Amino acid sequence: MLAAGVLGGLRLRYRFFVYGRLPRRRGSTLVVANHQHDLESVVLPALILLGGPWRDPVVAVASQRLFERGFLTSRVPRPILGRLVQNWSLAGLLTLVGALPLENEPRSRSLSSLAQEVAARHGNLAAESVFTPGVLAALTAGGPTGALRLADLWGPGFARAARRPVPLSGMREPYREEVRRDVRPRIDAQFRRIEAALAGGGTVYLTPEGHVTRDGRLGRLHAALDRLLPLAGSVVLAAVNFDPFLDRRLTLRCRLVPLEGPGALEDRLRAARPVCTSQLLARWLETRAPDGGFDAAQALSGVERELVALPGGVVTAPGLSDPKARRALVGRALGTMARLGYLRGDAGTYTRTSLRFDRRLHEPADIFAHQCAVLEETAAAAERLASARA
Repeated sequence: MLAAGVLGGLRLRYRFFVYGRLPRRRGSTLVVANHQHDLESVVLPALILLGGPWRDPVVAVASQRLFERGFLTSRVPRPILGRLVQNWSLAGLLTLVGALPLENEPRSRSLSSLAQEVAARHGNLAAESVFTPGVLAALTAGGPTGALRLADLWGPGFARAARRPVPLSGMREPYREEVRRDVRPRIDAQFRRIEAALAGGGTVYLTPEGHVTRDGRLGRLHAALDRLLPLAGSVVLAAVNFDPFLDRRLTLRCRLVPLEGPGALEDRLRAARPVCTSQLLARWLETRAPDGGFDAAQALSGVERELVALPGGVVTAPGLSDPKARRALVGRALGTMARLGYLRGDAGTYTRTSLRFDRRLHEPADIFAHQCAVLEETAAAAERLASARA
């Protein structure tokens, strides 16, 4: 019931489509997903749980950062909301929906996370007594740091800046040694809980990159994957893409594909992602002169050329293979881009604006480059897999 309630609430703000499903009788299963947004780590485990069987646990492995105070502060768009959620923690809710924490930043962690760990032991100390001058100077752009307390580092004033990773060498003693000493036992204990769920016949959802991609490309897969793979009776890839230009509500698309056949897991995950309208449209727009006007027919023609150029083995989102549906998708995307401010429309003609950031995806600084990178990486992986099969 809780999973259904969470999904119902999320549907008010997001659209999500999952193609394929896990077998109801599956036993120990590891679901490996690429990580483009915090959203998929909530939606996909909930959908897997609702799909049954309910007798076996479904566990989502989530970054330790999501369980810490102040995580929401960096996600809300306005400072006044940031102050309201500064001390909120998602730990209770995440635990209720089956999420388990895993420390994915053992050597360098966000400044706000380190501040919370020290504050839990020693109280709200002066930041200068815990961190080196260089770390704090980078945070405040060279401004005064003497008045900063640890709690300020996960508050609205520094929520985004303090999320950057800081090496443990940026801490003073004895705090640095305390953090270094405690991190390995904590990770081992976290892994034991995750391994027990998988070995007991449950389903474990894992994003082995550990971090949301900033440029759209698949990041390095961490050692957690190697540790859990031998315990899994079966492995399913959850290949995630976002279709940001299609609707004001951010659209998530995911394919569930069994890990079978030749080729590296990374390439199979890249190639399984469903190519969507936003990627094709972004690629076409990036090849045009930035100040050149165009109409819907030209955009449709450009998207069709990009479709033809895709290598065999690439899977497209529903509708793109049908001419009538494709025309409707492109027209819808152009209208959404105009409403979001990426395009300026006048009498059926569109021109690009300077806006390239999408606050809904948080991490990418350039949504057009992000979408192009996903498309290029997906196509290249499909070509490598085709060569491996030949």
